[in-house]
Amino acid sequence: MIAEAQEIQGNRLLTPVRVGTRTLKNRVAITCHVYGLEVYDPGESGDSHAAYIARRAEGPGLIGITGIVPPTADEIRPGMLEGFAEKFRRLADIVHEHGGVAVIQILGTGAKWRSGLFGKRVPWKGEALWAFSPVQSDLGTEVAHAMSSGEIESLIEGWGVMSEVAVAAGLDGIELHGAQGYLLQQSISPWMNFRKDKWGEPLAFYKAVLDRTRAAIGPDGILGLRYATDDLRPPEQGGLGRDRLREIAVELVSGGQIDYVNPSEGSASYHYSHAIGTYRRPHGDFLPGASALRQAIGAKVPVIGVGRITNVDHAEAALARGDCDIVGLTRAHIADPDIVKKLFRGERNRIRPCVGANTGCIDRNALGLPVRCFHNPEAGRESEIEDLSQADAPRRILVVGAGPAGLKAAEIAARRGHDVVIMDKRTYPGGRLATITDRTSAYEMLGAVHWIGKELELLGVEMRLGTEVNAALLESEKFDTVILATGSKPAEHRLDTDGSVPVLSTDEAMEALSDAQFTNVLVHDVLGSEEIAVVVEQFAAAGVKVTTTTPNPSVGQFLGWTHMGDHVPRLLALGCAIEERTMVTGIAGGCVMTVDQLSAQKKTRPFDALIWGHSRLPDVTLEDAARQICGDVHVIGDANAPRDAMLAFLQGETAGRAV
Repeated sequence: MIAEAQEIQGNRLLTPVRVGTRTLKNRVAITCHVYGLEVYDPGESGDSHAAYIARRAEGPGLIGITGIVPPTADEIRPGMLEGFAEKFRRLADIVHEHGGVAVIQILGTGAKWRSGLFGKRVPWKGEALWAFSPVQSDLGTEVAHAMSSGEIESLIEGWGVMSEVAVAAGLDGIELHGAQGYLLQQSISPWMNFRKDKWGEPLAFYKAVLDRTRAAIGPDGILGLRYATDDLRPPEQGGLGRDRLREIAVELVSGGQIDYVNPSEGSASYHYSHAIGTYRRPHGDFLPGASALRQAIGAKVPVIGVGRITNVDHAEAALARGDCDIVGLTRAHIADPDIVKKLFRGERNRIRPCVGANTGCIDRNALGLPVRCFHNPEAGRESEIEDLSQADAPRRILVVGAGPAGLKAAEIAARRGHDVVIMDKRTYPGGRLATITDRTSAYEMLGAVHWIGKELELLGVEMRLGTEVNAALLESEKFDTVILATGSKPAEHRLDTDGSVPVLSTDEAMEALSDAQFTNVLVHDVLGSEEIAVVVEQFAAAGVKVTTTTPNPSVGQFLGWTHMGDHVPRLLALGCAIEERTMVTGIAGGCVMTVDQLSAQKKTRPFDALIWGHSRLPDVTLEDAARQICGDVHVIGDANAPRDAMLAFLQGETAGRAV
C-alpha cells in the first residue's frame, strides 16, 4: 500500500479529466485504430476484435474501439446496420465494465488508398473512389470520381446514420478523422478540393458533417476530432501550413460542437512513416504542435498528446508541461495492456515498453492484417490463446540460446512454474539483436531484451552466459526438457573471390564495427529486410562511407510500410550511395565487381569489406545429441527457420506454453 500511494502521488496520468459530458477516470487514452478488417465483414463474429479490446479495457479512461468507413445513405441495405450495432454494443459493454469511455472513429477515404478496399462492407462492383475533385489517389494510379452535390449529401447522411447507430448501441461518442489525408482533411485542401459549387468553400463540408454528427449523437454524446496540426506539404502542393491549420481549428472549436481534439500530422498515405513513426522518429514529436493548438484554442476542450509517446515517463512530462490534457498510449498498450494496473501496483519499472519496431502493429495493419506486437506475442491473439496455467508437473528445463526465442521461452516456462536455466556461448543476451549499438535509434529495440532480462531475474531464472553447450554438459546436468534456440549461421556466399576483400555476414560485420577500422564498405542487400537496413544505418552513422547495392528494384524492398518511408531518406542524409538492380559478381585485387542488371554496366571499385546481406541457415549442431540424451527437445526461432525477431519471440512464447 505504501508503494502504491507513493507511485500514485503526483501522477497526473491517473487523475480524472472532463471530456464533454463525461468524466474520464484517468488521462490515459487508447486512440482509435483499426485492429483488423473483420469489423467490416458481416460474416465475421468480431470475437478477435472484442478479445483485443477486452484485454486492454481495464486501464485507460478513453478507448477508441476502431475506425470505420460508413456506407453512404444510398448504400445502406436491410440488416447492415444491425450487424454493426451488435458489434458496437459488445465493445461498448466491454469498455464500460471497467469504467471507461468508448468512442468510434468515422472517416472517409476520399482520394486515398484504392477502390474496393472495404468491399466486404458493401459488395464492390467496381465503384471508384469518391472525392471532391477528380484527383489521383495518393497510393496508385486511380483518379477519384468527383462527387455530385447529391452524393456528398448522401455521404454525410451515411455518416450521421452510423453515428446514430453507434450511440444507440451504447458507445459514448464519435471521433471524426480529419487528418492523415482522409476525406475531411481533403475538403480543406486546395490541392484536393477545387470545386466551384458550395462544397468548394473550405469549411462547408466540415461544418455540415459536424452539424449532422452532433444531431445524431445529441448533446450528451462526445464528439472528438482527429486533426492535422501540420499537413507536411509545401504551399505549391496545396499545403496550408501550421498557422493556417491552427486558425481553422480555432474556428471549428469555437462552434461549440467539438469536445476534444486529437492532433496528428501529415496529409497523405506516404506520410505514415511520420504520422505513426518507427524508432527513427523522435519521442513525442507531435507534442509541439499539440501544445500550440491547445494554446490557440484557449484550452477550451481537452487536447490529446500523441506521436511516439511510448512510456509513462514521456506521458507524465507532456502533461506537466501543459502540452496536452490526455495522453495517447496506443502502441504502448499493444506492447503492454497492463500499464495502468502496473502504475497502481507501483510496478512502473515492469511495464513492457513499446520499442518502435512497428513490424507487428502498423506495418501489418497497413496490409489489412490484424495487429500484432514485435515482442508481445499475445497481442492480437487474445481470442486464440488461454491464460497462462501452472504446469501440472514442474520440470527442469534448459534453454540453449539467449536470443529473442530463447529468452521468451524461458520467461513463459518460468511463469508456469518450471525450473529454467538459460545458457548461451555469447557473453551477452539478445542474440544478433544485441549487436545493434546506440549509434542509431534502432538501439531502442534492445528495450525488448532489457525488459525480458529483468523479468527473468525476478522469476529466478538462472542465466549462464559465455557457456558452450555440448553433449557432455547435457549428460552431466540431466534436464527434463531442452529448448534449442541456437539461432542461425550465414549461408555460403559462393562468390568468385581471391580473398583480397573480406566478405562478412551481417552479424560478423556488426560485431567487427566497434574494433575494425572501416572507412569504405559495400553492403549487398539481397534480403531487402530490416536487418540489412539496420546494418547500413549503423555503419553510416559510425562515419563509414557506405555503398549499398541490391538486385531488387529498390533498397529495403520488403521493409514494412512505415520503415520504407524513413529508411532511404535516412541513408541519403548519412551520405550513402544507393545502387538498385545491381549484382555483385566477384572480388579481385582488393576490388569488388558489380554489374547493373538493366544497363549491363560493370564497375570495379576498392572496398575495405563486402557485407553480404544474404539468407541464413539454421544452426542445429546440437539437435541430434540433445535428442539422444533428452527425449523432450523443442527447436525454435532461427534454429527452426531463420526469420525475424518478432516471429522468434512468438515461437518462444509457443514453446514456453507447450512444455
